[in-house]
Amino acid sequence: INALILSATTLMVFVWALDFYIGKFKVRDILEAVEVDLENGISTTTDALGAARTCAFISLVWSENVRAYTSRSFTEPVYLDMFGNKSMQYAIGFAQLALYVALFTPVLSTQVFELFGTKLGWEGWVAALTGAIGTLILCEVYKLFSRRYDRKLLPVQERGNDTDDDSENTSVTSTDSNKKKIHRSVAHYTTDNTLFAQL
Repeated sequence: INALILSATTLMVFVWALDFYIGKFKVRDILEAVEVDLENGISTTTDALGAARTCAFISLVWSENVRAYTSRSFTEPVYLDMFGNKSMQYAIGFAQLALYVALFTPVLSTQVFELFGTKLGWEGWVAALTGAIGTLILCEVYKLFSRRYDRKLLPVQERGNDTDDDSENTSVTSTDSNKKKIHRSVAHYTTDNTLFAQL
């Protein structure tokens, strides 16, 4: 579920970014705009598409880091012992460092990853942050439903355990009763044989 939430928020950020930077979010319209740019020898739409992609990429990385915290428990709030795992903090810190290296290192950002962190503008950063916050909120809301489901399921499990205990007790009682019957039968058989021998 958390992965679906992350995917949904990132997709919504990307759609918003397409509309904000390009003014279009349909694939056909964007391709037509790119062809017009190529005919005119400009790269306006291509650069805008890169900005939208960069916005969605930042939102994805931030949301994934947020999800790492929320996924530590399926029912407990994210703030409980949030920084208890030091290895996890190092991993998230490294992920953030790698993100900014990919965004702002010349050649690496534009030629390799085709990301445009310097051309994003404050609106893109706010949109990416909104996606991460949305992921956090939706994952925590899902935990509320998980807790309610667990509370409803617990009495059913307890009743099932009680039934199993009663069955075990009944089985033990039945076994003890059978043993007693066998002992009585053996004793009766032994007594009959003894009397027959004396005769």
